[in-house]
Amino acid sequence: MLAEAWQIAQRDMKHYFRRRIQFATSLITPLVWLIFFGFAFSGGMPLYNLSDNVQGLPGIISLFLLFLPSSPIKYVLLNIFGVNYIDFYASGVVAASVMFIAAFSGTSIFWDKRMGFLTKLLVSPIPRTSIILGKTMSTVLRSLIQGVIMLALVPLIGVKINTGFYILFTIPFLILLIMGFTAVERFNDK
Repeated sequence: MLAEAWQIAQRDMKHYFRRRIQFATSLITPLVWLIFFGFAFSGGMPLYNLSDNVQGLPGIISLFLLFLPSSPIKYVLLNIFGVNYIDFYASGVVAASVMFIAAFSGTSIFWDKRMGFLTKLLVSPIPRTSIILGKTMSTVLRSLIQGVIMLALVPLIGVKINTGFYILFTIPFLILLIMGFTAVERFNDK
């Protein structure tokens, strides 16, 4: 069952890499969002850029910081609440681009059905579960490739990625996100 699913996933991956325009635009579009919208909104969102001024803080926190005499505590509080908007926005863009691929993964089934390949798969002596598993595997691989490339490219435009303990959860979280959206999309097509 896994061997057949892997063959179906390989077929889908070959189709994905052969369409170079689709591959390039799937990487360029999130970067454009990040560059134009991220940098445009980072100057206009003082709530997320608190290292320069305290005026953008919510009322109770700014009042607390005004009357706080100790500078180490003030420094810690400003660094906890002081996240640049572009750093905050980058994780959302990566997640949205991965979800977009997962949400529209059913189009490959549509085209396979239209071209007659799905009929050939359905009458072949392979389990039907391997068809869905193969399509899901290819969607996870395509989305992960885009997510990892996006995570590698965002530091080039000035986004700071937290490389602490939480970076270990990035790939498993992306896999769960992709599989969730793929499953919702697959079972919605009944």
